[in-house]
Amino acid sequence: MKIGELSKKTGVPVQTIRYYQSIKLIPKPKTAESGYREFNDEYVNTLKFIVEAKKNSFTLKEIKFLFNNKNCKTVGKAINQKIKFLERQISNSIKIKTKLETLLAACPKCTADCTILKIFKK
Repeated sequence: MKIGELSKKTGVPVQTIRYYQSIKLIPKPKTAESGYREFNDEYVNTLKFIVEAKKNSFTLKEIKFLFNNKNCKTVGKAINQKIKFLERQISNSIKIKTKLETLLAACPKCTADCTILKIFKK
């Protein structure tokens, strides 16, 4: 199949597929006699894996690591690291949310001289 069909089957834009090739996340396919690159079902599976991993917050660098480390223990370690990273992000987001709620609660009726903006400028 050509790159356009691969894009339709996976939902990954053609430009993104080319980018993944350029960073060697996926290999460049063989060129057919017609001059077109021919992609097989392995590319479909690989791109679906990448899409799913991205949905689960893995970066391209981390996905490349997963591809190169098929050992269950190594993959489990990578997932544990991702969980810890996400827990830190959640904790930081909760702190920011609490701070913003406190600012909003302390805000008097809106005036031309916003108290919240004064606090941010400090």
